[in-house]
This record gives sequence, structure tokens and C-alpha cells, in this order.
Amino acid sequence: MTYGTKLRNIRLQKGLSKAEVANAIGLDQSTYSHIESDLSEPKANILNNVR
Repeated sequence: MTYGTKLRNIRLQKGLSKAEVANAIGLDQSTYSHIESDLSEPKANILNNVR
């Protein structure tokens, strides 16, 4: 399972929008969307912000 798939599953389980997650971890929505779609890899500091 990719980081994007894991992040999407967590987001959906918590009932959050992409915009809500992006704001919570300090990213633009488009950047977060690219990570969730596996178009880019998240940096370690971004993964640390997801809790």
C-alpha cells in the first residue's frame, strides 16, 4: 500500500476533506492531492504532521 492510499484511507475514516487535512498539516490542497494520488512522495516532516 502506498503513502497516498494510506493517507486517503485515514482521511476517509475520519470523515475529513482533502482541504481540511491539507490545512491541518500545513500544505496547499493541490500539494496534498498530489501526494494522495501518488503523483509525488511526501517528505518526512509532512508524515510527522499527520496524526
